[in-house]
Amino acid sequence: MTRLFPEDGRAVSSTVEDFADVTENLRDLQLLESALRYLPHSSRWNHRLAMTLKGSEFTGDDKNALARNTLFECFVAAGFSRCGARVIPEEPDIIGRWKGWRFSVACKRIKSQKKVVDRLSEGYAQLAACRTPGFVAIDDTMLDEDVFAGPRAHEVVVER
Repeated sequence: MTRLFPEDGRAVSSTVEDFADVTENLRDLQLLESALRYLPHSSRWNHRLAMTLKGSEFTGDDKNALARNTLFECFVAAGFSRCGARVIPEEPDIIGRWKGWRFSVACKRIKSQKKVVDRLSEGYAQLAACRTPGFVAIDDTMLDEDVFAGPRAHEVVVER
């Protein structure tokens, strides 16, 4: 779709994909703001936060999702930290301690309905390998709700 800016008459291309990229980038900025506000100030978290800035400017341009995956890990850790848990970036993705209880978190971003069970299975395998009870945190915001024909990712139950 092409539209004109009334103030100067320039033609600009505007697509649904462009809008989705901008929306995703705004969400990423909110995640980063939360991580900066609530993560403990340490060299390990500072290194992780620096990694989040090495990705592509727009989500659709990402050839390697490491920066955005790390951003989601930082966001999840910030949430636990905000609730009073001590968190460190360690396998599976986060190790935390809260009121004497040690826990682990594997963080997974799901971009395809077909990969929901695979990503959850990877997360469970990470938890089993670290031998610390924990959670699989799921970011399902990249799934297209219009074509998603089943339950949302957070409603999927996988038996181990």
